[in-house]
Amino acid sequence: MTARLYRAGAAHGEVIELAKLPCEKALFIKPDGGERLILSDGLKTIHLDCAGRSLLEGAARIGFVMNRLEHLDAKYRALRRLEMFLRHGVFDAGLFPPDPHARKLRAHLIALDGWRRGERQREIAVRIFGRKIVQDDWTGGSDFLRSRVRRHIKRGRELMNGGYLELLKSR
Repeated sequence: MTARLYRAGAAHGEVIELAKLPCEKALFIKPDGGERLILSDGLKTIHLDCAGRSLLEGAARIGFVMNRLEHLDAKYRALRRLEMFLRHGVFDAGLFPPDPHARKLRAHLIALDGWRRGERQREIAVRIFGRKIVQDDWTGGSDFLRSRVRRHIKRGRELMNGGYLELLKSR
């Protein structure tokens, strides 16, 4: 989906003006002459491919062209994010579902930090899973919780030793 930009006096579309957008922003000129606008609040981002009038020329009216119906849910969600931002100046958290890998990545980093500080695996487990779960399961018949902590430490060390580059490539 591409945003089509028109002069600000055109009759259709919301007005967008780069200098007045209340967020971090970056504008890239693509090899085909189009532009990619990236808006961010530091955590969440909106990417917008633009054609027609340049955002560098000042205020523009914005319209959208959808040439295919595939991935319609994702396109609709992107439009809702942009609409909320343009009308209210906020990145609505409800329109940005959490990354499904974030919880696991967080556990890897907590385990890595604990390992680097020389903490015992049980202490690391408390910070990842909570005191109650560790009290109930650490000394039980299963080694499941200890194995999870070891895997988190291992993966954290892999990330520290360059594995984060693969993480970035997969996004």
